Amino acid sequence: VETAANGMEALEKLHTEGFDMIVSDILMPVMDGFQLCKECKEDEKLKDIPFVFFTAEYIEEGDENLALRPGVDKFIRKPIEADEFPKLIQGVFRGVEEGKIDQKKPAAVRMKILIVEDNEDSRNLLVKQLRAYGHEVMPATNGAEALEQALAQPPDIIVSAI
Repeated sequence: VETAANGMEALEKLHTEGFDMIVSDILMPVMDGFQLCKECKEDEKLKDIPFVFFTAEYIEEGDENLALRPGVDKFIRKPIEADEFPKLIQGVFRGVEEGKIDQKKPAAVRMKILIVEDNEDSRNLLVKQLRAYGHEVMPATNGAEALEQALAQPPDIIVSAI
């Protein structure tokens, strides 16, 4: 699992490492989430990786429809209840396994997830809920801590409050 400050950086990392899922914000500098999704879906190597938008409440209603057109597998609007997030992510993987989402390589069932959240209550709730689903969870309070953990033990997915 890797984090990226913007869509361009994410695209570069996607070309150098293997990922089971992409979780992206929409509003990012340099390259936004819409363009990142478009680039991924047009790339032979990346087009089959499930793509999830996890974005803030202030996104306009029409953005969800726009987001789902270029091949987004799930649109999750923040804030959500912490126990809902793992269910939604598992649902994306279940969709892959059931053939609802076309993907050539099998999805991971048990994931190593790096949670980057500065709010202690939110972080603890996410950790608790994800562990309840059998995932290995690595909590971090900031980007520097997350980077250190990711380099020491590369996760399968990173969930970051930006």
